Amino acid sequence: MISVLVADDHELVRCGIVRMLSDIDGIEVVGEACSGEEVQTICRELDVNIILMDVRMPGMGGLEATRRLSVSRPDIRIIALSGYEDAIHARKLLEAGAWGFLTKGDDQSEMIQAIKDVYNGRRFICASIATEMAVKSFSRRPDNPFEALSPQEFQVAMMVIDCYKPADIALKMGIGPKTVNSYRYRIFEKLGVTNDVGLTKLAIRHGVIEITTEEQ
Repeated sequence: MISVLVADDHELVRCGIVRMLSDIDGIEVVGEACSGEEVQTICRELDVNIILMDVRMPGMGGLEATRRLSVSRPDIRIIALSGYEDAIHARKLLEAGAWGFLTKGDDQSEMIQAIKDVYNGRRFICASIATEMAVKSFSRRPDNPFEALSPQEFQVAMMVIDCYKPADIALKMGIGPKTVNSYRYRIFEKLGVTNDVGLTKLAIRHGVIEITTEEQ
């Protein structure tokens, strides 16, 4: 029996995945989480084989939670779930230690196959993202400047865009405020921006984040 933890801060999404998996033989959902911190707590208390990890959640987020668990619990295999259908999020999650990557637009059969493949020691990337990553691998230089960031730099950039203060980023990521400022400096230097507004505009321009009509 494959023990699965579903982590997503949107209750409707989380409940839908749990309901879908409850009908699949050989798969058991043993827990639910709505933040990276909660994922870590549950993993200390329950026997978990696979985590379906939302990329963007409150707190430390799915990327940082993946990085930490890949070190502290390498026996647990993580499949990242993203609402963003682009290769950069997949690459950053895989670099952080994820075994698989799915978009929230993928169908049920692909998710079930991903769980089974990853449980059996095979990496899984959904077809659309795998194709994009393969095409970009032949490019002489990345067309998205965010590709130049390390996984931790990418996570800090996402938290800056989400309006986290340096002290909050330091707390969530378990690093010092001075280290956060060093990350910010390197991020701005690599991306050629000078402030948070420029960073956010660049992320929107390259499809790293999306904004709703209300946010506009």
